[in-house]
Amino acid sequence: MTAATGHVPPECSEPVPSPHGALGACPVPRLADGVELLGEYQDSGYAQPPSLVRRPDGQVIQMSRLLYQVTCRIDGSRDPGAIADLVGEDLGLSLSGDQVSHLITSKLLPLSIVAAEGARPRRRGPTRCSRSERGGPCCPGPP
Repeated sequence: MTAATGHVPPECSEPVPSPHGALGACPVPRLADGVELLGEYQDSGYAQPPSLVRRPDGQVIQMSRLLYQVTCRIDGSRDPGAIADLVGEDLGLSLSGDQVSHLITSKLLPLSIVAAEGARPRRRGPTRCSRSERGGPCCPGPP
């Protein structure tokens, strides 16, 4: 696996004001502290390689190109409408601010990629216990 650690494409780093006016019903999203955009998964064997993002707790998340580009454009100064315009240009798609808001709230927020008040990344253990292992050190028995 090869990924460019901390790589942020140049087109993803420049702030662009939104032509959609001041802050509306949707707040301006920002990435959670410690999130790293790792970039495309090189030599993955996929026809269209996924992109990788590392959360503050160390877990690496594999994303589609669309979701990664939305994540890449979140900088704390752009509203969903501006993000939609930029990602649409990058990928040759027609996106609305509502669609970007949906991606943020339904995909990125639950993954703790986007900052939320009081939200912390959920850390999963490296293994899951089977029912036969309940009561062991990994999975406590019934209360």
